[in-house]
Amino acid sequence: MDVSIVIACYNESQHLEASVETIKNIMDSTRWSYELIFIDDLSNDGTQDVLRKLMVKYPKWKYYFHDVNIGRGATVTEGFLKSGGSVVGFIDIDLEVPAYIMPALIVEIIHGRYHVATAKRDYRIHLQIIHRWLISRSYNLMVKKMLGVNLEDTETGCKFFYREKLLPILLYTEDKRWFWDTEIMVNCYMENLKIKELPALFIRRLDKKSTVNLSLDIKDYFIRIINFRKKLKKVYKEQRRHGIRHL
Repeated sequence: MDVSIVIACYNESQHLEASVETIKNIMDSTRWSYELIFIDDLSNDGTQDVLRKLMVKYPKWKYYFHDVNIGRGATVTEGFLKSGGSVVGFIDIDLEVPAYIMPALIVEIIHGRYHVATAKRDYRIHLQIIHRWLISRSYNLMVKKMLGVNLEDTETGCKFFYREKLLPILLYTEDKRWFWDTEIMVNCYMENLKIKELPALFIRRLDKKSTVNLSLDIKDYFIRIINFRKKLKKVYKEQRRHGIRHL
């Protein structure tokens, strides 16, 4: 198996089936063997019914259903551990980061140029998403400044990894929800994995209701970064003593 793509699902019924067909068409146009791994994190909107429909249509793919909600980060990690591809990755199934970027990311890893390849979101700014752009920019600046990493977009919803290098890092990536994205990318950076960020247009779905609270979310992100920085200082103390001074 060349590529495993994890689809973490939570209340995705409105766009799940159409997005899966888009991903399938793109991957079918490549020469790589691939699998899709669906994990539903206890949806309550009919997502599980859509997945069971897909199970009949595409029985060779993998499908898992949670009895309790464990969080997006933990769900993606579970999918990676169940994967069989030499390249593993995920994409948010709303496809706000378009699926067409996936082959460009995968080829960077398959050809051995990079261990990690992610989509760097390029926002088309308008009033309906200005709050989202502000949070993204503020958060990325905090990550770069406070954690000392040269990464532009740790939170992007499309990431691919060389599985052999990733698995040991998953063992000490602890967050189970949204901060998982930052933690896994910073851990990869600290382990000196070669990382490529490719620009991709971010297309906000206007049919989705935003859950963003500008002041509360930035405060929560700031606290999480502070706590993670403290952890990094302990974990990488020995490396920094030998000249690796990321923080």
